[in-house]
Amino acid sequence: MHIGTFHVKEEGHPGTLDSAIEKFPYLKELGVNAIEVMPIMEFAGDFSWGYNPSHPFAVESIYGGPDAFKRFG
Repeated sequence: MHIGTFHVKEEGHPGTLDSAIEKFPYLKELGVNAIEVMPIMEFAGDFSWGYNPSHPFAVESIYGGPDAFKRFG
């Protein structure tokens, strides 16, 4: 799952971990029982596939940071 594009709630802004969490019931209804998250490392700018990390051990702040990632899990 690419967090930035999975569930965008506001045009011009990427999706977040919390907006993805909102879709968990829908995914469960579809029969999804596992999610693989694409890279979520901190990167320069707000839009990226995450493969150009500037801080490889930090969760992207625009996605919600480490606290949102804890809620996601």
